[in-house]
Amino acid sequence: MNIDTSSIFWLDGDPSEIFTKESVAALQRRIVEDSSYEWNLDRGNHFIVTCRRADDGRYALVLHSNEKEFKDQFNGLCPTPGNWFADAVRVFEGERPVRLLTGDKAELFSDMAQMLLRFNVVRHRFLANLLLNSRVGVTGDLHKHHYYMPTPASAAIGCYLCEPGEEVPVFSTVGQPIALFEAASGGRNAVSLLTGEDRLIVPHGWGMTSSRPLDVTRSGDVLTFNGRMYDLAPGVSLLGHPDIGPRLFGSSVEFLAAIENHTPGRLTTELVQTASYSRHGFLRHGETAGG
Repeated sequence: MNIDTSSIFWLDGDPSEIFTKESVAALQRRIVEDSSYEWNLDRGNHFIVTCRRADDGRYALVLHSNEKEFKDQFNGLCPTPGNWFADAVRVFEGERPVRLLTGDKAELFSDMAQMLLRFNVVRHRFLANLLLNSRVGVTGDLHKHHYYMPTPASAAIGCYLCEPGEEVPVFSTVGQPIALFEAASGGRNAVSLLTGEDRLIVPHGWGMTSSRPLDVTRSGDVLTFNGRMYDLAPGVSLLGHPDIGPRLFGSSVEFLAAIENHTPGRLTTELVQTASYSRHGFLRHGETAGG
């Protein structure tokens, strides 16, 4: 169980001279060589982005990552063989196997997952503080988890749980504007939590898709996906499969129109990307692309 968080830091000035290929490389070296944090902003769909609000021009720094310090290690929350809770996992075999964690370790697992919600927010604040280096100030921030345990017996995977009227970022693709989306009731995305609270499911991004119909089979600990075999083991990903790629839309408006029956709401504004760092490297976008 990861804790993935979207963080927006509103800035009082232009960060373009601070957020550079060199400054990111220096920050990465500092984190890797001198800290107990683990660098993962160039993995998967994680990133650092600078942008401006389309409506008022306000500058922002956006971070998207998880707490890699508690992932695949012995103390982590991913189901890695031999970790601290592995001996308490019961596996129910079938067409779709189910892993069930019970007892004292299940309670501790839930407590750790709750503790890490705050940890990942502080982790993002720490990274933003080092990157901005007091040269640009933070006037406000917004943090929203989209991969976490909202209750001790449930998991949100790749989605926000919102109240009606709540505004969240919906990520797009490299260099494209990020939607700020205000969730509304009336769709098929309403859920009731065990706490008695009602929430609205909102995707945190455009997501991934397959270019061909899916042909998926499982034999023991091997998954065959469209002709390629994968071990069912921690760290194995379908991301490199030639049929797998990001869902692409012409704009935020087009994406939100595609989900409006399930996820109603409105586009309040967009964050126009000026630069980004991800698994694609450091890139300038828009008017700053030549800088």
